[in-house]
Amino acid sequence: MSKTWGGAMLAGLLGVVGLRDVVREPDAQIGRESIVAMPCGVFRATAYRLDAQTLILEFHNGYAYRYHDVPPSVYADFLQSANPGTFYNERIRRRYAMERAPDRCLTRPAKK
Repeated sequence: MSKTWGGAMLAGLLGVVGLRDVVREPDAQIGRESIVAMPCGVFRATAYRLDAQTLILEFHNGYAYRYHDVPPSVYADFLQSANPGTFYNERIRRRYAMERAPDRCLTRPAKK
């Protein structure tokens, strides 16, 4: 299941799922337009910062993590996978540098 993604193909896929290149500081909130809700039992939401190749995953339990240097092709495959939990365990978990993000950093209501 190896795929080669050119810039135009990836931009098209990311456009279809509603992602934008997110500018993010470590504790800044991500705008809601950059978040993809995950319809599976493990994840609540995900976001990806294309310029920094940073994947953010928020689990249903509220914990969130940032994974660094994740290639766009891996993120695209993750979004298209039939089982995101299995994909995460096989292709993301323990393969990329990770840090804990603030809990519910993708889905908590914006502070006014």
